[in-house]
Amino acid sequence: MNQQNNVKFYLMQKALEYLVEKDVITQKESDRASRYNAEILRPDREYIR
Repeated sequence: MNQQNNVKFYLMQKALEYLVEKDVITQKESDRASRYNAEILRPDREYIR
């Protein structure tokens, strides 16, 4: 797997967590975005929650 994609996915996950924490987006929206990012970036398994 591409290490750069792992880092991008990790940072996107952190950004999504922050947005949920601040009530900017819902958990459901975060989950949907997370699945989309995983499909596009294909991170290693340990990065997928």
